[in-house]
Parts: sequence; C-alpha cells; structure tokens
Amino acid sequence: MKLLETGVDYGKLPELWSIWILPYDPFGQNQMVYTVKNMVEGFEQIEYNDSIRKWFLYTDGVYGGSPKLKKLLAYLKHSSMENAVDEELAELHPRVERLKNNREIGVKYMHVRENFIINFKTELKEQVEIELEKRVEAELEKRMKTE
Repeated sequence: MKLLETGVDYGKLPELWSIWILPYDPFGQNQMVYTVKNMVEGFEQIEYNDSIRKWFLYTDGVYGGSPKLKKLLAYLKHSSMENAVDEELAELHPRVERLKNNREIGVKYMHVRENFIINFKTELKEQVEIELEKRVEAELEKRMKTE
C-alpha cells in the first residue's frame, strides 16, 4: 500500500492508527486503554512523533475508560446479541455476524495471523539475541574490571 507519492514531503504522510483488542492485559495495569508512543531509546524524555498511534484495548480492563467503552469491549470479547446491550451495539451486531460468517474474510484473517506469528517469532528471537549479547558484554566488562 503506497501512502505517499514519490517526492512528496514526509509531513504529508497520513496518521496510521494501530488498534489491538486483547483478551489479556498486555501491561498488567488493569487499564481498558493503553496508548503507546515511540521514543528514542536511551533518551526516554524525547518523544519521536512518526504519526503512528497505537492503542491497546484490554477487554477486561477496569480503569481508564468510559462505561460506553466497557460495554463495547465486553461485546467485542463475546460478540453475541446478549452482549449488544445498547442501541449502537444492537445496530452493529448484524454486520459483525455477516463478517464472522464470510469465508473469504476468514481466509484473509488466517493469512494475516500466520504472517503475524512468523514476524513476531522472528522479532522476538532477534530481541532475545540482542539482550543476551548486551548481558554477556556487561558481564565480561564487569569481570575484566575485577581482574
């Protein structure tokens, strides 16, 4: 997907919204909403604004959200007519059912999921290798100082 034509100023890039709806608490603070911003590693006080907005929504979160969001998250966790507890959710429910029963979308989802898992494992492996390398270097430096 091309978001910007060649030669156009990067300031014209549209914002990208990444919204994750999760049945587990990714940060362990029992919040309904976590907003994640980029920063410069080693200089955490510097915010790096790349126009990417990341929200993590925890379906069982208790704090940091409105009653309306709480209802929506409960519905998203179990998208059934019983959980469509207000007019907006009742209006949304038939569309959700159509999407859930659309085989083509299901196949696309599975491909996206597979790619996500592959990329996640690769990135995790790289991060573990980097962290191990840092720890080994720190331990070697520590031992060299004591000799």
